[in-house]
Amino acid sequence: MTYSPTGGIIAAPTMGLPESWAGGRNFGFRYCWLRDATLTLYAFLISGYMDEVRRWREWPLRVAAGRPQDLQILYSLAEERRLSENALDWLPGYQGIGPVLIGNAAHSQHQLDVYGEIFDALHLARRAGIEPEAQVWSLQRELLDFLESKWTEPDDGIWEMRGPRRQFTHSKVMAWVAFDRAVNTDPRPDPKRDWRRGTVGAWQSHGPQ
Repeated sequence: MTYSPTGGIIAAPTMGLPESWAGGRNFGFRYCWLRDATLTLYAFLISGYMDEVRRWREWPLRVAAGRPQDLQILYSLAEERRLSENALDWLPGYQGIGPVLIGNAAHSQHQLDVYGEIFDALHLARRAGIEPEAQVWSLQRELLDFLESKWTEPDDGIWEMRGPRRQFTHSKVMAWVAFDRAVNTDPRPDPKRDWRRGTVGAWQSHGPQ
């Protein structure tokens, strides 16, 4: 489920399979979710597929180029950002359950937990012996600068809830994971980026919501 030209990892090679017999949620999963990709990377690392991990590490550098704060939670295999959701009413779904949906409106959602998953995967890659790259760490620093001002805000959550954003404990914990892995990645003192003091203090003050 990896795409060699870009290093992208798709969630699943399926389309039009209903999430329930009631229908209405026949999503396609032939897209690159950041969260799903990091979970796949764990399996690659355990199994010794280091080349695939290195190829994926280049992928977020490209999709986040320009404005890392605009990082999406999913992209197409060709790294396209615009994945407008449309219903194919003329196409029957599995056992006639429809409608079949292409695209995914979740591409515009804000999900804080993906930052923690990205940082944890990169941290594990370094522990597995994959050499660090200055470009990757530069991107991580920019993402952390953004996350530092956003982690207390509501988001759409791991289940991609549709409707008003909410406070999710899982999102807060994974935001903490991002900072924890950063602190363990770069122990050099940096007064402008004192993530250890800032996040611990904020966590003690607010705690998970």
